[in-house]
Amino acid sequence: MRKVAVLAKEQELSADERKLLQLSYEGLVLPRRNSRAILQDLEQEEGAKEQRVAIIKKQRGVVEGELDELCQIMLHLIDTHLLPSASTTEASAFYLTMKGDSHRYLAEYKVDEARQTAVNQAMAAYTSAEEKACHLPPTSHTRLCLALNHSVFCYHIVKEPSLACFMAMLAYAMAVGTLDNHAVGDDYEATMLVIQRLKDNITHWTLEMNGNGETQS
Repeated sequence: MRKVAVLAKEQELSADERKLLQLSYEGLVLPRRNSRAILQDLEQEEGAKEQRVAIIKKQRGVVEGELDELCQIMLHLIDTHLLPSASTTEASAFYLTMKGDSHRYLAEYKVDEARQTAVNQAMAAYTSAEEKACHLPPTSHTRLCLALNHSVFCYHIVKEPSLACFMAMLAYAMAVGTLDNHAVGDDYEATMLVIQRLKDNITHWTLEMNGNGETQS
């Protein structure tokens, strides 16, 4: 991620370089998000066992500190280099989606005013991304990823399941309905995977609102 970040300060990233940056970033963030979630569950399970809870809280604080640093590095890079150098609608939508994702990751564990700030900033970034992405084909990988991540944000962070389902259903229906009319290109497999994740989330969220389910994010 650091090598791509350095390159981003010197010139606009190509589509492949953007993907590499995103993969590198997610590769660093995802394990820490998973670790933090597991530690939080353990903390709740231990209940009144104060000594164990103290150890878990300390480790969770370390993980959250690492997440803070990674997210802030990416947000700074996006605001100071990536977005200003973006010359295409797709690139702008891509970076704004990453910006929304970074604030979403922070909102997962922040509390009180800090959480609300992260929520507001994530919503603003996703909304700006949608204003760009609406000019892309419904089968655009960037547009579909935005719909997937924004709907996950609405479901898990904003706690608006009906809105999340509507967003996912709309993106899924538009993509499936135009697959024959729009070339998916080199992103075919990745695009079809996102379409499947949207479908899975629609199913799981519908079940969860009436029972149990899991979310693809």
